Formats: sequence, C-alpha cells, structure tokens
Amino acid sequence: MIKMVEDHMYNNKLFEGPSVRGRMIDNIIATINEKSTKEKAHSERVSYLCGASGETLSLEHEEIKTLKAFGMLHDIGKIAIADTYDAMTSERSYRPAMTNGLAVEELQKNSGTQFDPELISIFLEKVLPKLNHWYVSA
Repeated sequence: MIKMVEDHMYNNKLFEGPSVRGRMIDNIIATINEKSTKEKAHSERVSYLCGASGETLSLEHEEIKTLKAFGMLHDIGKIAIADTYDAMTSERSYRPAMTNGLAVEELQKNSGTQFDPELISIFLEKVLPKLNHWYVSA
C-alpha cells in the first residue's frame, strides 16, 4: 500500500512538476504566436514591458520571471498597462501606430478609472524611459 501511494505521489509530481508546466506554457505560447509574426513580436514586447515594470518595482527575480511569462501569455488574460501601451504604439491593419506622446496622454486620461494611478505613474516615470533600447532594437 505504501509503495502504491509513493508511486502515485511520484507520478503526480512528475506531471505537475516545473518541467511539464514549462512545456505546457511553451506550447500555449507557440499556439498563440502561430497566428502571425506580429502577434509574436507584440507578445515579446509586452513580456519585456512586464519585466521592466517588475524590475522598476524591485521585485524578486522569480517574480520578474513570472511577470515576463504573463506578458507572453497576456492574450489569454490581458496585462493592462503594458498591453495597452504596446497596442497603441504598434501599427495595426486598421490604423497606424500612435505616437508615444498620444499613448502617454491616453494612459494618463484613464488613470484612476481603467488603470491603477500608482502603476501608471511608475510605468510612465520609470519604465518608459528604459524602453528606447527595446523599441529601437526590436
């Protein structure tokens, strides 16, 4: 009986372990990004924005990794500020990219209603200044 319980626990640990979860997440990301290269690039930018936000908030390394993973998976459940900023400043088939200035104005306009005012302040004052490198090289 003990052997059977140990075997069951071992099998569950394998199935629920980080390597299986990692492969599942990779498969989900690949499926989402199969739609187009633009969607993949968008997810990568949102992931970067989430990581930069976590660094700015002085989060632990593992928390930053989690935020970056959420950024890659954001189309399942949107990460509001990073996704909104990237969506506004990226060209879409139905409209040209919005300028950084207009995107900032839109975020400020929705601060306190759609977005947390404190996170908007951090994003605009501390995260956006770090982005010149990413958007120039991406």
